Amino acid sequence: PYTTLFRSSEPVAFPLGVETSEIKSEHRDDLIPIILRILYGRLRAAKRGKKDGGKGAISARRNLILHTLLDLSEDNIRYFMDLCFGELYTGSEIKNNDDVYQYIQSGGKAPVKSVKELQAHIEMIHAIIGKLGQLMETNLGYVLRTIVWIGYIVDELNKSSGKVVGFKAVRNSVYAKLSLFFSKFNGFVYTPSAEETIFKVFVWRPLSNFSCDYIHSASGLLQLVLGWSREPGYRRLLQVTDPVSGTRILENIVKVLPKTTTANKVVDAVLELVNNLVSPLDDTMDTEEKEAMEEVGIQVVLKEMDVLLEHFNSWIEASNKDVKQLKKVGVKLDILRHMAPHISRPEVALTFLNQLLVMLGSVKKTDSITKVLVITQLLVEKVDSGTLGDVRSEEHTSELQSRKISR
Repeated sequence: PYTTLFRSSEPVAFPLGVETSEIKSEHRDDLIPIILRILYGRLRAAKRGKKDGGKGAISARRNLILHTLLDLSEDNIRYFMDLCFGELYTGSEIKNNDDVYQYIQSGGKAPVKSVKELQAHIEMIHAIIGKLGQLMETNLGYVLRTIVWIGYIVDELNKSSGKVVGFKAVRNSVYAKLSLFFSKFNGFVYTPSAEETIFKVFVWRPLSNFSCDYIHSASGLLQLVLGWSREPGYRRLLQVTDPVSGTRILENIVKVLPKTTTANKVVDAVLELVNNLVSPLDDTMDTEEKEAMEEVGIQVVLKEMDVLLEHFNSWIEASNKDVKQLKKVGVKLDILRHMAPHISRPEVALTFLNQLLVMLGSVKKTDSITKVLVITQLLVEKVDSGTLGDVRSEEHTSELQSRKISR
């Protein structure tokens, strides 16, 4: 009775849902796996030649096939994903019932895969998350394990093979997919084993060389950590320290700020990360939960206070000498505004107070002037009363208050 399906050149047009399909319920368990293997074969058989439409045609066919799976159960989708990703484990010593995370943590052998093959699997992960992700519950853990496993292969490839053509692109791609998973499924519950493995594969090794390897590109690890800073529930991940060295995540990341060779886009990304952590959260959250998460963010940043203040000190000095250095003023002043109440040393507060009063002469936007005035007021409270006479002329403040009012 199903000859139409198996003779069709386009089985993707054959409905598979329980209510929409012509497949009888008593036949589904036998037929659906066969159909899924046919669909997988069509997925693998697609050509990339110009006559066949190139990469665009490949992507369209992949999306069409995944759309066909929307009406299937998670067990059926799991079967299809096994077909797609099973070969990723070929060449490893992992067995069917082995825990992937435990295998990685124990240093199990990673299979050797080409960059091209890994990139193809990463693209498939992206398509599955986009097309099927919102319908998944039990399979989300499978998708995460696959991303982590690919990350493990990529990491081992880097350590064993040295420079590989296309390595950075595939490394950044797998980081991007992990970041996407965190952002898209922020209600997903991570097991301790999953979190520990994610840190082992994606965080600790690149973090140790962060100030050398990540000064030119705001990608990879920086994008992952930036994503964590945007979601209040992930701030706790930034409190985790390296189990061997005890290094804090933000500790190594902010080390790029004083480097003159650090690209502006990297500096901007690090400052965005810090700003996310110190900024107040949405008032729609439960008050107690909101305060707890805000405290986590500010405490993560305060541990790196010295390096951050050094960066802002250099920026303000440079801006006072050359007004063209006044870039990204709003974000930097926001960070200083949230950090100012936590500056404990009077001499540091006095230095910033003097520099900010000079900067006021160059700041043009009303919003920025307001922020500087708020910061100076907070800093005055930190300065010893006996040294307030050392503060540069208060005419700066009164003059700019008048400018603010006139606007």
